[in-house]
Amino acid sequence: MKNPIMCCALATLGVSQGKIDKLDTTACHFYDLINEQHVALLWEQLIGRKSAQAVSQIEAAQANWRQNHPDLADSLRFLAIVGASDKLIRSLQRNGVRTVSQLDDMIRQQMKMPTDWRKNPMENTALVQAYLDWKVTNQAVLKQELETKPEVDLSARLAQATNQQQTAAKLQKWFGVDEIPKTLMAFLRLDFKKKDILVSRLSGKTLQEIGDEHGLTRERVRQIIAKMVQQLPLFDDVEKYHKLVLTYDIRLDQFLDYTQGTEEIFTYLNLKYKRPKTLASLDQYLLALNKVAPDALGVRLNRHGKFINHANQVVPFSAANVIDEILFRTCLESFQEYSQEG
Repeated sequence: MKNPIMCCALATLGVSQGKIDKLDTTACHFYDLINEQHVALLWEQLIGRKSAQAVSQIEAAQANWRQNHPDLADSLRFLAIVGASDKLIRSLQRNGVRTVSQLDDMIRQQMKMPTDWRKNPMENTALVQAYLDWKVTNQAVLKQELETKPEVDLSARLAQATNQQQTAAKLQKWFGVDEIPKTLMAFLRLDFKKKDILVSRLSGKTLQEIGDEHGLTRERVRQIIAKMVQQLPLFDDVEKYHKLVLTYDIRLDQFLDYTQGTEEIFTYLNLKYKRPKTLASLDQYLLALNKVAPDALGVRLNRHGKFINHANQVVPFSAANVIDEILFRTCLESFQEYSQEG
């Protein structure tokens, strides 16, 4: 996904759309690029190949920025952020319009507009107002992108991005797929190497059952699955339930009842992460998130010898907890009586 602020700023300073399209504008900030001393090296890092024309355009943009330091956010190019077409922007520029402020003044003074503008005057006027509103509400974002040096050094961010790309490429080759999706359920729909082994395990089959089907030992099946799970990235639909499964004492049937997760996600979590020996009561989770009706929760707690105390905590029916609750309620009643008498 392109960084629209950076794209508009570079276009304003004379960088061609073709060169902007080649840039991964999420990998670096405008501040990075406009202040970079070794443009040729940076371009090669970002794109993977040299381009004398691109370097020349960026260096010219840097010179323009240093000499004039224009109010980039007022550039007509920034209308693209709210949906203005390139054709409309170019038409306005050919007629001498350079800034949004200038265009807004022309609208207010009801001056003659270019032909392309007159085709949809109401819609185009709304675009200008939409951008002015956007600019007011996004001052901090504009300042962050155009004027603030990023906290993380560009070389470190590029190295991280390169490492992520290399890791993704290795995973794709290892599993024999073109892309690794962001969710486990989407990944399981792909045709990947040893898919039947992983899917069988996530669907509840034992190591022995899978081994018998494929002529493998239990240990070999365990090794294959462990390596696959270790290699795979963090899936969004798995990490969503990471804290729940690793914090609370929840069984598969409860997981399916109280969440929108699947058996595959629950099993995958248990394969990828080692659950602690000591887990919090699931009742506390249900209480906090109102997952069951109060009456039903009360029945469930009574069945397990627990109750909800004055601090809204699920606690066992022990002598200490009961006495603590009686003392609290007695003190509360005494305080209420005292308040009423006062």
